[in-house]
Amino acid sequence: MGAPFTPYPGAAQKVAVGGTSVAALYGPMQGGILYNPSTAKDQNILNYSSYVVNTINFPIGIFGRYGGFNSLYKIPFNGFTIISQNVSIVGTNTPEILYYSLIGPAQLSEGNGTFALYPGETFNVPAGCGTNVWVNAATSGHRFTAIAIQPATQYPPTPIPTDFPPSGPVTALQTLLAYLYKQYQDDDDLWAFIYAYNNYTQLFIDWFNSVNLPIYPGLSGPLLDWVGQGLYGYARPTLFSNSYNAIGPFNTYGFNSSVGFNSFKIVDNITNVAITTDDIYQRCLTWHLYKGDGKNLSAYWMKRRTARFLYGAAGGDYDGTHYNISISVTQSTMVITVVSGFVAVTGGTLFNRFGFNSGLGYNSILTQTTPVQVPATAFPFVEAINTGALETPAQFQTTARIGEIGGPLP
Repeated sequence: MGAPFTPYPGAAQKVAVGGTSVAALYGPMQGGILYNPSTAKDQNILNYSSYVVNTINFPIGIFGRYGGFNSLYKIPFNGFTIISQNVSIVGTNTPEILYYSLIGPAQLSEGNGTFALYPGETFNVPAGCGTNVWVNAATSGHRFTAIAIQPATQYPPTPIPTDFPPSGPVTALQTLLAYLYKQYQDDDDLWAFIYAYNNYTQLFIDWFNSVNLPIYPGLSGPLLDWVGQGLYGYARPTLFSNSYNAIGPFNTYGFNSSVGFNSFKIVDNITNVAITTDDIYQRCLTWHLYKGDGKNLSAYWMKRRTARFLYGAAGGDYDGTHYNISISVTQSTMVITVVSGFVAVTGGTLFNRFGFNSGLGYNSILTQTTPVQVPATAFPFVEAINTGALETPAQFQTTARIGEIGGPLP
């Protein structure tokens, strides 16, 4: 069986301004339905219109202007009043024709790709239609029914498996050959020129295919910088192996040093610069350019991106496990942890969980740490996240760390 299809409402359900075409359905689509209601009421065209044709105002009460004494109008002799007589006509509107077109904005008449859809008729959009369906009508507010048939949306989206980087060239392998017109084909010199020209242009094609400029995982050095910045707009970032740190507060430095007790000093390690290698630069490019995970932010989405940076050599894809990556979110803060160990509580003297007189002080715990190997790429990753070299979701203040995470109580 094929993939399930789902009906979706069209982009418009009425002609907003009479005589102005609107797009009712956007292509491409698997199919669709366009229906023109059979009655003026369903088309939102008023069924009845009541309007004043003539108003007659005449005074009565003046002598000779009313029908005698003791009149029904109870007007005293030689008094005055005005009687208005309204004459109205009630008319009925009829349903309208709806016009549609698949090649551009619809007109208000048939011809030049515009067709008429009479009241009560239905137009079935051809299967696999790749164009828009435009409609038009004479009256503003003319309603109709438009339904698009599309494959059901899969949510959440499933990551698309890729073969990145590709194993071979992704562009044309041969040049378009030049040729001689018929009247020159008896000239050997021109044939020699055409032959040399075709061979020479093929050398350019072969060179471009061998270099494969768009596929940055296969580049290195200045050429990688040229493609990364010139083609993708992302320059090689400068990452530091250390940064500023403060010493002086208790337990931040040793005694008998050049810093006085409880004083404060900034240690500047910024001169210790680590040149961003080609491998790390390629991973940074993949972090920014990879689209296979979709656009829906989740912990799984962020874990896949992080794992791809940590384990995707030269910016290549990675589809393995990522149990050693932890994502925690608190309000507007996101923390990415590259796990260096799992800590589990094995005992202690927590209230109502362990017995007293167990050899530990009250409210103490015993833990067991299971170390996890941290990849070497975790350190530049943490720095790249914390310095902003890698873009992160704008709605969160994102930081990265390397450390242990705790396990549940027994």
